[in-house]
Amino acid sequence: MPPALYVSPYAAGLPRTPYLTLPEFKAAPTNVDTTDLVPGGTQAQQDDALTQVIARASSEMDKHVHYVLAATVDTDQRRARIRLDGTVRLPLRGLPLLELDSFLVGPTPSMLQAITPGQAEIWHQDNVLEVQVATAAFVSSWSRVYCRYTYVNGYPNTMLAASANSGVSSITVVNSLGLYAGAQFTVYDLGGGSEVLQVAGSYAGGAGASTTIPLASATTLTHTVTAANPVSVSALPPAVKDACIHWTAGLIKTSGGGALEMDTVEQPKPDKTDSGEGGGLEDIAMAEAMLATFVLPSYG
Repeated sequence: MPPALYVSPYAAGLPRTPYLTLPEFKAAPTNVDTTDLVPGGTQAQQDDALTQVIARASSEMDKHVHYVLAATVDTDQRRARIRLDGTVRLPLRGLPLLELDSFLVGPTPSMLQAITPGQAEIWHQDNVLEVQVATAAFVSSWSRVYCRYTYVNGYPNTMLAASANSGVSSITVVNSLGLYAGAQFTVYDLGGGSEVLQVAGSYAGGAGASTTIPLASATTLTHTVTAANPVSVSALPPAVKDACIHWTAGLIKTSGGGALEMDTVEQPKPDKTDSGEGGGLEDIAMAEAMLATFVLPSYG
């Protein structure tokens, strides 16, 4: 196959970490039976099925709010009209905006010029990015321009990559995206206890930053990472975590245990009364209500 003539700048991305771990969901008071998601399956198969449901719930939550809630690197491109004050206004894919990495502007896609923070006035408000791109002469010649901009937005959400003892001054995570000097996050550890930590002021965060995170103060608890005890490291608002619990429970109730068995075997649709579909829809509706303040207009 010949090389592509064009590849979208946002075609590549980082793997996404679901918004809950298995232990977090199992410890929640959901009254949902997770021991027979795969009829007759082993415990490993039940856990794998539940992991898939949590991932699906996380994805459907993103779809509901119209962006990825976890921190991501996004590259967008748009045509924009230069305003009389020499600025362009551009929508962002999600919130909150954490970092603007690059900004290119030009009269055609082949004549893009990089604008660095030292050359531009940047303002962010109501999920719109406003950038000073032009002098008066620039405005008269480039009334409509092409823009390409790369930025980080969303809430840090990752996992501990290695166990951390009590009293250590740093932790190692799978993905450091969204973590910056002074940022607070929570280590959600149902095995050893959860705690709130803060990134040390010496840390240079951002896309591609070190996954060893120095801490402003040492850990007070020991966090042991095992297959049975994955440990979440996240700055997701608690409402998002709670919404994922309800959305996952809702999917289980509406699907019924047998529906998660295998996609290769066609299963009859469970009876609504037996499957608990009504209760499941109520759970999802509650999750949607919890996410109301995070919803943005559909990006486009």
